Amino acid sequence: TEIYTLSLHDALPIWLAAWSAPVDVNRASVAELASLDGIGPKLGARIVAARPFVTVDDLARVRGIGRRRLTRLRPRLFLDEGAVDRVR
Repeated sequence: TEIYTLSLHDALPIWLAAWSAPVDVNRASVAELASLDGIGPKLGARIVAARPFVTVDDLARVRGIGRRRLTRLRPRLFLDEGAVDRVR
């Protein structure tokens, strides 16, 4: 029997997906964003590149995120409003 170990950094996206934990779109890593249903590493990277977001609706300006996808993702997304000023 082989035992696999994951670092906290590697395990966090798995944990977020398993628990449907909300993700801060202005602070999440590409891996954390990829834990969201329908968001892979490429779309996650586009989200990171388009930061900062003032509202969750601002995600609609990212290529690959349409109204339907945004509606489906909304329950898992949030913005730490204090983080917006730190990201700018």
